[in-house]
Amino acid sequence: MGKKILLVGTLDSKGLEVGYLRQRVEERGWGVIILDAGTLGNPQCYADIPQHEVAAVRGGENGQKVRSCSSRERNISPTS
Repeated sequence: MGKKILLVGTLDSKGLEVGYLRQRVEERGWGVIILDAGTLGNPQCYADIPQHEVAAVRGGENGQKVRSCSSRERNISPTS
């Protein structure tokens, strides 16, 4: 198995840019894993680790607690 690069991005707002980076990295023969750290909207590109899985780790059933909050600053605050 070859090496892979983890790309972390907010795919609800920067999904097109992350998708572009994935394409460029893959063109160079590297594997890519994308983690969606977005909290407010639907992703603009495919995520290997989708936002609902990331949010569920933070708390809330299927990440609904995090997604229901309208403040990105509150959503990205450190967990305790």
